[in-house]
Amino acid sequence: MTQYQRILETWQNLSFDLREPQTEAEYLTLLEFTQQLTDEHSVESEPIKTLFWLACEYLRRWEVLHDPWTSQAVA
Repeated sequence: MTQYQRILETWQNLSFDLREPQTEAEYLTLLEFTQQLTDEHSVESEPIKTLFWLACEYLRRWEVLHDPWTSQAVA
């Protein structure tokens, strides 16, 4: 098995758990996860940096749709 095949399999397994939140509970869980990342790891270096960026992008998308303060700022 090549290195990239292992990466693909790992990403496929991870992508079932790390996805855009659909509910406020999922949003809060993802927010807690990003806070834990910043508390326990340097988010300035890879691979944590990319994981943190993706999680933050999912949070931002949820906020644009569901947070009245964020949606007003975007408009």
